Amino acid sequence: KDCKAGVIVQTGNSPTIENNTLINNDIGIQVNSDSSPNIRNNTISSPNGCSQNWVYQGKPHYFTFSVLGMDHAMEGIRVIDSSSVITKNKISQCNGAGISIVGNCSPSIEYNQITDCNNGIHFLSSFTGSPEIHNNNIYNNSIFIGLDNGITASIDAKNNWWGTIDDVIIRDKIRDIYHSQSSGTVIYIPILEEPVKIDS
Repeated sequence: KDCKAGVIVQTGNSPTIENNTLINNDIGIQVNSDSSPNIRNNTISSPNGCSQNWVYQGKPHYFTFSVLGMDHAMEGIRVIDSSSVITKNKISQCNGAGISIVGNCSPSIEYNQITDCNNGIHFLSSFTGSPEIHNNNIYNNSIFIGLDNGITASIDAKNNWWGTIDDVIIRDKIRDIYHSQSSGTVIYIPILEEPVKIDS
């Protein structure tokens, strides 16, 4: 808890990260380029963010997101130019995104619960790749309940539970070409009719 990032996977590594509780970090888990970790059975939340700046030899080494006024940037998992297996994690209360995808990534995202964040899953403008996003519970996120697709590519997000079966509500809360002509399509149909059981 109270770190810039709870766990960082450096370039070219593929560990298994499991059964951790990560609280009030600016980023719960960060995966850097050319890595393929298995991230499973973790509980990640950041309702307040890191509580202090970190200093080295009396000088701030980095400023926390909250000090910088960037509470919206706190993330559960950030994947950068790499692909991961992300499964059976419970991610909540991240004022940024539950999961952020940056650069060339094709992660497998299945059987996760992502709730009470600003965005469920956020694709940054630099994204390329072919993620698989299925059998997740993604709901009660305040800005876009499910996916914020700020890119031109289409995203395969079939067979997820979005907190409702009302297509009008789901459609309104997924950011894609429906909201912006510069975004790609999120393929979310068929939808699940009830929550997925997340075994921890």
